[in-house]
Amino acid sequence: YYLNDLDDPLVDREQLKFYCEECGSKLKAMSRWKYRNRNFSAKLCCKKCEKEFIGRVSFRKNFDDVEVKHRLIPIEEVAEDEVQDLSASVSE
Repeated sequence: YYLNDLDDPLVDREQLKFYCEECGSKLKAMSRWKYRNRNFSAKLCCKKCEKEFIGRVSFRKNFDDVEVKHRLIPIEEVAEDEVQDLSASVSE
């Protein structure tokens, strides 16, 4: 089952740390971590190269351990996908 509470003792808060894909520096959370669709997500920003990302982390409890999955998405990529989805629905 998926863990949906950051205060759960099984959740390792160290897993909420992300590093910039461009320069390697630590990203700072610009919003609070929110739980949605089995993932915790937050807007992240790099102070060095000023890139913005969305970080997603999921914690899944198995029999013996907790499986953690990370995903870092550049914000430009998210905006382009939304524009393509909107243009496709308008043309139909």
